[in-house]
Amino acid sequence: VVSLVMSWLVSWLLFTWMIARLPRESISFRSSVRAGLLAAVAPLAEGDFSRPVKVQAVGEVAQIANAIEAVRAQVAGVLSELSGTVDDVHEAAGGLASRAATLASGSQEQAASLEETAASLRAMTDTVRSNAEHSQEAKRIASHTRDQAEVGGEAVQAAVVAMSGI
Repeated sequence: VVSLVMSWLVSWLLFTWMIARLPRESISFRSSVRAGLLAAVAPLAEGDFSRPVKVQAVGEVAQIANAIEAVRAQVAGVLSELSGTVDDVHEAAGGLASRAATLASGSQEQAASLEETAASLRAMTDTVRSNAEHSQEAKRIASHTRDQAEVGGEAVQAAVVAMSGI
């Protein structure tokens, strides 16, 4: 009997202690609906627009839940289109980079070709200048030779005249 009374007393104390620790607020329908809506929109607040907002309710709460779901669906659609646009921009940027590299390569080849052409033109200019200098020298030598020939011709003429006089 004593052990039965003791076990009943310990059980009653434990039950009283547990009841004393329970929350003192009553849970109203309004607070439960608010908690349900908050739980439904929590993924949206974290940026997850892939899961539909599902709240089983009637009246104004159902209208609010449906409006939130419509906004979620529109935002998810915009994000999907934006993702496609980002992919298109990424693809176009890759093509543009490829074309720029091709253009740069072609420009480098043209620059190298122009440098070769410029070097050839410098060599031709040097050759033409050298030819002009040689032509001037040849003209000077020819003029000098003509002058010498004239002097020599005059000397021969004088010798012929002197020989004829003898």
